[in-house]
Amino acid sequence: MKYSIYYKIFSYIPLINLLALLLLIAHSYFLYRKIPSYSNPDPKTLFITYSIFQISETILFFSFLIFPSLVLVVIFRKELTRRLLFKHIIIYGFSIVLMLIIYRIEILDLGAWIID
Repeated sequence: MKYSIYYKIFSYIPLINLLALLLLIAHSYFLYRKIPSYSNPDPKTLFITYSIFQISETILFFSFLIFPSLVLVVIFRKELTRRLLFKHIIIYGFSIVLMLIIYRIEILDLGAWIID
């Protein structure tokens, strides 16, 4: 069984979650003509995009559990070159950091909007 395929797939999950978050924000912006803020509009009123975002968040949670173990397995079995291994780790880490930055920007307050 090739673990490198799963490793590559799981490395893009945070990027997919980030795109789902940006899709939710864009949908809210084009529907209400303003950047979303706390309780305005309620994210649950954006049913389809909010459902997509919730599904991607659930998958992201499982990727936090699975991806580190896949890194160890791929390193142990030597299925990828070092360059490809680090490329996917950087994609995974950069996506998570970018998502956390978007959540923590206090001017937009998108983290409170999503949690609301």
